[in-house]
Amino acid sequence: MVGKASADLTKYFYVNYGLIEPPEVTSDYLQIQNKGTVYAKSRKMEPPFSPQVIPSSQDNSRMVYFWITQYSINTLLYQAHATGLLKYQITKAMLPPSDQPVLDMVCGQYCIGSAFPGLPPNDQPVLDMVCGQYCIGSAFPEVASRYQDYSVDVGLESTSMPRATLSTNRMTIEASVMVDFKLRSPSNRLSSLASLNVSASLTFAPSIRNDILGGRVQSPSLELSDVKLVGGKILNTPTVLDTILTKLFAIVVVPKLNVLTVQGFHLPGADGFSLRNAIVNVRPGYIMIGSDMAVHWFTFAA
Repeated sequence: MVGKASADLTKYFYVNYGLIEPPEVTSDYLQIQNKGTVYAKSRKMEPPFSPQVIPSSQDNSRMVYFWITQYSINTLLYQAHATGLLKYQITKAMLPPSDQPVLDMVCGQYCIGSAFPGLPPNDQPVLDMVCGQYCIGSAFPEVASRYQDYSVDVGLESTSMPRATLSTNRMTIEASVMVDFKLRSPSNRLSSLASLNVSASLTFAPSIRNDILGGRVQSPSLELSDVKLVGGKILNTPTVLDTILTKLFAIVVVPKLNVLTVQGFHLPGADGFSLRNAIVNVRPGYIMIGSDMAVHWFTFAA
């Protein structure tokens, strides 16, 4: 249950911002140290790591400042992985129509080159002399020859806790992902095809809008390893799988993440006050948000 010194983040998580020491009050400022640990609503698990010290700052151009360390972000990632929420299934039907053939077992055959097989290649995609080469079936030619009417579902699941690192002007999240390929028959029956491991690196550029901390995820870099067909046969890492997964991340995974990150998280506030002229400063280990505050006067009825 979410307590009084807590706030909802999503339907799955909440953040505990209870005091970790008494407030520091001087003639110049009031400083409050809060916990900032994210927990899952389904079960409370303490993260297996500790927060770092928040650095001091000489900036006094704004009325109020918030510091968020990468500890808080990593507690969110820890809870998401530990509760099994970091999994996602990509199907052909989820892709834009122009990209759906990438998950076919038989690559596209319709290009002008198929009418003139003896002529040299052309560099323009619509007028290619060599027809489409990048569909997932070209990574598994023996299987594709037996299952020509099939498509492939792609399952993604974290194999360890992702790690967030804050550096100057950006945040990077490193994740290890198991990718599971399943054949989908015309009658929608699924059977295992292959699996591989991916080391993914996502870069996030934080931004502030009014009292909402958000941003955008950039296209990831991927590194594939341990590509295995069902039955244990190990394949050399095929370039086509790298190309296809990079494309799937770009057109499916990143846009889904950006729906969440653009919505962002509301910064803590108080009744009668709102943030104005907010700035965000991303530095190694922490995000500092500075803002002025506006007071809203209330009229009470007699």
